[in-house]
Amino acid sequence: MVQSSFNSSGICLLYPSRSLLWQVWEWIQGRGQEQFHLLAANTADGVRDFLRGGSIALIDGSEHPSLAAEALDTALPELGSERVVVYSERTNQELEILTRTCRAHFLLGPMNPAEWNDLFTVLNRQLIASRV
Repeated sequence: MVQSSFNSSGICLLYPSRSLLWQVWEWIQGRGQEQFHLLAANTADGVRDFLRGGSIALIDGSEHPSLAAEALDTALPELGSERVVVYSERTNQELEILTRTCRAHFLLGPMNPAEWNDLFTVLNRQLIASRV
């Protein structure tokens, strides 16, 4: 786990592929001295446990869209749609429609560090605004 000064408790990576892990790692490396709580879960029990410790859920639907849909259902009541992101490197219309219907963020990857930075900046602003 990497400690965080990011204005959230952490980023929960749910069912992350190697590609997503690498992309987030690259983004973190570009953040200099800033530190992050980074949690990863690959089981349903792990998803529930880790959601309690994070402020943003990043769900990877690239390899297992059905697990991503289940994680979305678990994350939404815990975090709210503005703090849930579903990511996929493969087009999956059902998962995208489900995500957008729930008003969560849907991303088609891979993404570069600048794109991740833009996303986390927006999410961070939303978190700050929701706490005021």
